[in-house]
Amino acid sequence: MATCPTEGVTMYWGEQISPNKVTAHHINKRLRLGAESEDEDGIWLILRMQKQKKILRKLL
Repeated sequence: MATCPTEGVTMYWGEQISPNKVTAHHINKRLRLGAESEDEDGIWLILRMQKQKKILRKLL
Protein backbone atom coordinates (compact mmCIF):
# COMPACT_ATOMS: atom_id res chain seq x y z
CA MET A 1 0.00 0.00 0.00
CA ALA A 2 1.27 3.44 -0.78
CA THR A 3 0.18 7.04 -0.47
CA CYS A 4 1.10 9.74 -2.96
CA PRO A 5 1.91 13.33 -2.08
CA THR A 6 -0.46 15.87 -3.67
CA GLU A 7 2.39 17.16 -5.86
CA GLY A 8 3.19 13.68 -7.21
CA VAL A 9 6.66 12.13 -7.03
CA THR A 10 10.04 12.81 -8.59
CA MET A 11 11.98 9.74 -9.66
CA TYR A 12 15.69 9.51 -8.82
CA TRP A 13 16.57 10.39 -12.44
CA GLY A 14 14.49 13.58 -12.25
CA GLU A 15 11.28 12.52 -14.01
CA GLN A 16 8.22 14.11 -12.39
CA ILE A 17 5.17 11.83 -12.14
CA SER A 18 1.87 13.63 -11.58
CA PRO A 19 -0.37 12.33 -8.76
CA ASN A 20 -2.96 10.99 -11.22
CA LYS A 21 -0.28 8.84 -12.93
CA VAL A 22 1.59 7.56 -9.84
CA THR A 23 1.38 3.85 -9.02
CA ALA A 24 2.67 2.01 -5.94
CA HIS A 25 5.74 1.06 -7.99
CA HIS A 26 6.77 4.74 -8.12
CA ILE A 27 6.75 5.01 -4.31
CA ASN A 28 9.86 3.64 -2.57
CA LYS A 29 8.52 3.89 0.98
CA ARG A 30 5.41 1.76 1.12
CA LEU A 31 3.87 -0.76 3.45
CA ARG A 32 3.79 -4.26 2.02
CA LEU A 33 1.05 -6.83 2.73
CA GLY A 34 1.61 -8.47 6.10
CA ALA A 35 4.47 -6.13 7.10
CA GLU A 36 4.46 -4.34 10.44
CA SER A 37 6.67 -1.51 9.10
CA GLU A 38 8.08 -0.12 5.83
CA ASP A 39 11.37 -1.91 6.57
CA GLU A 40 9.84 -5.42 6.44
CA ASP A 41 9.38 -7.45 3.27
CA GLY A 42 5.86 -8.58 4.05
CA ILE A 43 4.16 -11.52 2.37
CA TRP A 44 4.72 -12.48 -1.27
CA LEU A 45 1.81 -14.24 -2.92
CA ILE A 46 1.93 -16.53 -5.91
CA LEU A 47 -1.60 -17.15 -7.03
CA ARG A 48 -2.39 -20.09 -9.24
CA MET A 49 -5.87 -20.32 -10.70
CA GLN A 50 -6.76 -23.60 -8.96
CA LYS A 51 -5.59 -22.31 -5.55
CA GLN A 52 -6.75 -18.72 -5.87
CA LYS A 53 -10.14 -19.09 -4.16
CA LYS A 54 -8.68 -21.11 -1.27
CA ILE A 55 -5.92 -18.54 -0.64
CA LEU A 56 -8.31 -15.59 -0.90
CA ARG A 57 -10.73 -17.18 1.59
CA LYS A 58 -7.88 -17.49 4.11
CA LEU A 59 -6.84 -13.87 3.59
CA LEU A 60 -10.37 -12.48 3.83
